[in-house]
Amino acid sequence: MRRKLVWGIILAASISVVGGAYVFFVFLPSLEKTFNEVANQLEDAAPPKKDVRRAEEEAAIRNRREAARQKRDNSERRAAEETARRRRQQEAQKPPSSANGDSADKARRPFEFEIQKADDSYTVVRVFYATDRNKKDMTDPKEIYGIERSELTYGFTEVSIPKDHRVGELESPSIWKLEFKEDPEKHVVLLKVEELEKDKYFQEISNRVRESSSKSAFLFVHGFNVTFEHAARRTAQMTYDLNFSGAPVFYSWPSQGSYSSYTIDENNIEWTEQHLEMFLVDFAEHSMAEKIYLVAHSMGSRALTKAIAAVAEKDASFREKIEAIILAAPDIDADIFKDSILPKIKPVAKNLTIYASSKDKALIASKQVHGYARAGEVGPKLVIEDGVDTVDASSVDTSFIGHSYYAEAKSIVADLFEILKFHRTANERLNLALLSSNQGNLWVFKPAAKILTKEPPLGGLSPGVVRYIDDETCGDGLIKKIIEGDATNSIQRSISCVPN
Repeated sequence: MRRKLVWGIILAASISVVGGAYVFFVFLPSLEKTFNEVANQLEDAAPPKKDVRRAEEEAAIRNRREAARQKRDNSERRAAEETARRRRQQEAQKPPSSANGDSADKARRPFEFEIQKADDSYTVVRVFYATDRNKKDMTDPKEIYGIERSELTYGFTEVSIPKDHRVGELESPSIWKLEFKEDPEKHVVLLKVEELEKDKYFQEISNRVRESSSKSAFLFVHGFNVTFEHAARRTAQMTYDLNFSGAPVFYSWPSQGSYSSYTIDENNIEWTEQHLEMFLVDFAEHSMAEKIYLVAHSMGSRALTKAIAAVAEKDASFREKIEAIILAAPDIDADIFKDSILPKIKPVAKNLTIYASSKDKALIASKQVHGYARAGEVGPKLVIEDGVDTVDASSVDTSFIGHSYYAEAKSIVADLFEILKFHRTANERLNLALLSSNQGNLWVFKPAAKILTKEPPLGGLSPGVVRYIDDETCGDGLIKKIIEGDATNSIQRSISCVPN
């Protein structure tokens, strides 16, 4: 009995020893390995301290840039508001005209324009249209007109502008804001499209012109990659931002609304020329507008300039009504424009303005397709000559692919405002500065709210020419400003660094 007990104790001890050895030599190392793998995974998942610091530094830089952008936007807005306030005061001091029977109250309110108020959340802007797109059997305003060719039809659209609309922006739903459908209180939305008979159409336009303080109208011809809906929304946004008091009209040709359809759009803009020419004749004759502003963007400049030249050649009285021709990023062969088109359209308008850019990606792509420089491209072929206000818009904040800056950059909206409201040439507009005058006048946009147009140089001499140049000595975000003695004297009078 004792012997069995002893053997039992020895056996239990042996098992304990073997089990302990197994745990020590096999299980514990495996367990330690598992713990180490988990720790390594957690360590890999945690961002390195250097990356955290880098992210914090980048966030701080973004915050500073956003603050600088907001400050610049606020400065531009305050400058535009101050300009409008001064002009309202000047208009208010003018006596009422007995010739047309305007009242003194009407003279004090030159910025009225006919819109409908939809409570306090958004405004409805009515704009007229002419289009040679096909009409579809649809009820959705966005889908009524398609991308195929058709006969000219006429009508008006109604578009919402939200209460918190920002100048130059075309507010749309954003997935980043969890917005999945259009809301008139937040977005610029095409609400209504109504077709009119031709006679009724021009009667409505002439009524609008007659009731306005400016007795004017503007016609906008859109460019490449634009749908009917987009053209309507853009025209309404421009009308609202410019506070235009006359009749706003857009001409929509059958652009495909697609980046891949450039060559189709080229064929269609050539096809629409005869329709646009006919419409331009009717518009000048039946709108009853005393001042007409013709605005074209991108590829739309091809049809508009040819139509202007054709109508002016047939009707000498046509040019008496054309107050300004504005070409934004014109996608036209630069040599053809300068040699064949410009001589025909320059005598027509009292003001001819071209907005160009060296950063316009669409024009750069067009140059690659055609092999030749475009008229809206800043470069050796840029049009600079007397009688043309060429504005280099390369420095302004452009949007999307850098091709819609005529309506989306706040400084250009302000510049258009001065053309349409006060009929000013470039040397009279407050936000432009002369860059060069060797071959003609080339103008640039000033840094936000920093420079006066007629700034006297040191010593109280005559107003000087303001030039801007990039200079590393000014540091990041700054550009060198040079004020010269006068337009013919290149003696430097003042040099400073200002925000770019």
